Amino acid sequence: MNNGNMNSVPLPSIPSGEHDCLMTEVQIRSTSASSKKHKHSTNWLKAHLCQNKFTFGLCLSLLLAIAIVISLLFLYVLHIRIRSERELCLTPECISLAADTYNAMDIIVDPCEDFYQFACGNWDKTHPIPEGRNVRSSFESFVNDVVDLYRELLRKPVLDTEPDAVRKLKIFYQACVGPERDSPTIENATYHLLIQHLERFGGFPPLYGERWQSKLSLERLLAQLHLEFNTEPLFELKVAADDMNNTQHIILLNHPSLFLQASAAYESEEEIDAYLKFMVSVATSLGVERTRAPHDMQRILSLEKALANIRDDQPSNTVMDFYKKISVGELQTMVPSINWTIYFHLVFNEFIPLDEPIVVLYADQYIGDLERLIRQFDTRTITSYCLWRVIASLVPDLSKSFREAHYELVRLTQGAAPHGIGSHCLLNRADETFAQPMTYLYLKSQSDDSIREELQELIQNIRSTFYETIKRNTWMTNDTKKVALAKAQLMSEFIAYPLETLNETYLNLSHAHLNISFDNHLNNVINLLGNEVRKNIALFRKPVDKKQWMTSSAQVNALYDSNRNAIIIPVGMTRPFLYNSKFPHFVIYGRIGMVIAHEIIHGFDTNGRYFDEHGNLFQWWNNETDATYRETERCIVEQYSNYTYEQVNMTLNGNTTRSENIADIAGTDLAFLAYKQWLKVHGDERRLPLLDKYTSEQMFFIAFSQIWCGNYLNERLRKDIRDMIHTPFRYRMIGSLHSSHHFSQTFQCNPNAKMNRQIKCTVF
Repeated sequence: MNNGNMNSVPLPSIPSGEHDCLMTEVQIRSTSASSKKHKHSTNWLKAHLCQNKFTFGLCLSLLLAIAIVISLLFLYVLHIRIRSERELCLTPECISLAADTYNAMDIIVDPCEDFYQFACGNWDKTHPIPEGRNVRSSFESFVNDVVDLYRELLRKPVLDTEPDAVRKLKIFYQACVGPERDSPTIENATYHLLIQHLERFGGFPPLYGERWQSKLSLERLLAQLHLEFNTEPLFELKVAADDMNNTQHIILLNHPSLFLQASAAYESEEEIDAYLKFMVSVATSLGVERTRAPHDMQRILSLEKALANIRDDQPSNTVMDFYKKISVGELQTMVPSINWTIYFHLVFNEFIPLDEPIVVLYADQYIGDLERLIRQFDTRTITSYCLWRVIASLVPDLSKSFREAHYELVRLTQGAAPHGIGSHCLLNRADETFAQPMTYLYLKSQSDDSIREELQELIQNIRSTFYETIKRNTWMTNDTKKVALAKAQLMSEFIAYPLETLNETYLNLSHAHLNISFDNHLNNVINLLGNEVRKNIALFRKPVDKKQWMTSSAQVNALYDSNRNAIIIPVGMTRPFLYNSKFPHFVIYGRIGMVIAHEIIHGFDTNGRYFDEHGNLFQWWNNETDATYRETERCIVEQYSNYTYEQVNMTLNGNTTRSENIADIAGTDLAFLAYKQWLKVHGDERRLPLLDKYTSEQMFFIAFSQIWCGNYLNERLRKDIRDMIHTPFRYRMIGSLHSSHHFSQTFQCNPNAKMNRQIKCTVF
């Protein structure tokens, strides 16, 4: 082996490309001048140079390969970016929707641990409750937007070119909200008009002290209050379809509404104190002596509390358990203190045979207890209470001092003042009588009225998905499943508005009898109240027209009509946030789709399931299927009754809210399944900017959940938990998802995740 120094042979500088051609020349020179040792050195040099040549080539190749890889990576990233941008929905509607959705979310939160905080965490932080209000929610904001649109339309000048019905609507609204209402002249006229009406009933007893004398019998007093003010102090009467034969209208008797609404409110010392303060304030504004008012109003309050005590507004039974059809004679036996023959003659202008079974009771126990209550109180107190309910119902339509007393009552019991006078004029007064003129104005303000056609594909897809759901379920027996399927297939739809709404001749004829003027708002209100009663009474003994809208097309609420076996989606529910034809379908199905599915499920909820495919009350569930359904219902009641709203440390009442919870749980899953069917036909959707890491299925649940973002003041939240049939926002969302296998699978929640409740109470 050669041990010589590698540097003993001097080498010229060799360009890298000349190694091969120079090797021979070097070797020749070395052979002629050197010994064997030099020969060994030359061999080492050759090997060294060849090694450098190989290394250099390898490095060059490696650099070239790296350059190619980097270029390919660049092209791949560019391709992915271009493809990604092509797959994003970048329309103005999608960009706005993406911003609203993203800004509402708290994406740091694990959706499998707290989906409410994940979907609504930032919405709650950035939408504090404004001064003077007690709640703020995404859905309430949607409702307010619709109401604001109607307000804007109604503030516009009254035009001679408009239909007469529309002019009357505008005049009514502008007289209601106009500052002239609080002028001394109008206030004085309003006060005297109210006193004149009260005097026709013998006058409000506290105004007269011991000088008051009864002028009317109890049945005449009740009949006239109903006819003129639509006020029913001791019981509720309305003409409605007979639940067991819904082709005919009958007389329906139920327990009355109360001023504080819920019976439980009369057990709250704070609310009773606030209510009594309100009563005394109104009485003194009316002219009752300040020294006398507390005593007289306390006596009236004692009667109202007694009514609340015998009134069950949170029954655990079903509609099937309550229905009772009786004759006028049987009713006379139950409550002999009222001459029902005279009462019905005054209301319906006919003598009803005593033996005719024409009265349906849905408050049998209450009507039975009413006789004892009437005997417990004297005529003066009963008359005082009946007239007080008239006065109290008109307080928002009276002068400023009356309205301020009402604001204070709401502030003390709910934490904030009620909505402004404009909302009252629109939602509490105009909505019923002027529903179609309001819808007419709305439609004329829109550039496109094709909403009915646009929703058809959505509705039909949800319905067909529900048919398949019924067919696949294993807990229904075949005979029950057959009727359920027939009911689902025969369910009709009232979408957006009645077609006759745009018929100006029809509008004018249907409102021709109304006398509306700018002069006196209270007189306008009394005309409206009497009009609503007359419309209802006119239905008595007439066949039921199942194609007629029986609710306001202008209201911002959807519902299911059990007698018609129909879902009703008014036009107000079809505006952006809930619906826009340019939204991705995961939003359309997650919002308005869920609303539609929710109403369909109401046909099969706690009470809806007792009505057959024709809308008649009938027990079509066999015992086995009924028992399975009741078990699921109990599961849902227990689920919601175990939720505690931490903000006020109150446990929810799963029994009060059970029908709505059933519709929420099953409706959300139904809408999701319908969306999955849509995806099978149309393929995956473009994703939203900022939210492209979420799948279309995940976006469905995000869109659905953001309907229920919201904040409460404590007073309002306590009241809603106690009184309302809907679960408050947070648990309305979480409850629906806790019982959804589809949700936990879509977000791949592990079995121990908080949102992946192990016991899932599924109905369909």
